[in-house]
Amino acid sequence: MSSKDEPSREELWKQLRNAVVARSSEDQVTWSIFGIFWAANALLLLALFTASDYLGAGRVVSIVSVVGIFTSLVGLLLVHRALGYIGEYERVISDVEDILFEKYPNFRLTLKPKTKSRIGGIPARVVMHWAIAGFLGIWIIGFSIGLCILLHVL
Repeated sequence: MSSKDEPSREELWKQLRNAVVARSSEDQVTWSIFGIFWAANALLLLALFTASDYLGAGRVVSIVSVVGIFTSLVGLLLVHRALGYIGEYERVISDVEDILFEKYPNFRLTLKPKTKSRIGGIPARVVMHWAIAGFLGIWIIGFSIGLCILLHVL
């Protein structure tokens, strides 16, 4: 690459700033999706307790569980996509930092691969995926129970 094709340090700083802002914005979107998912599941769980008789319970559990399954699948897809965007922005940030902080690696915002983080615990990305997948499993079990109740009554 010739020197005239290479971006200037000023352009790299702008790109870094833009990528950090985009990553932060996508992070807010991801948490909003996750929060709405939890609120929707709380309402669905509340709806499970509205049936007054045995047959009604089977119908309510089946219908609410189908909605829960759909909500969980949509939640998984949206969170997966949003986390994918975050990952792409983090790769751009890392690439720009490789150039800008070549001599000062401790100034980086991102960690290099195989670098031990000072932050412990389970990553939020993993928790999001497992929480939504867990609810998907609960709704599948709920649908099975509702179907059993309906078949037993009929």
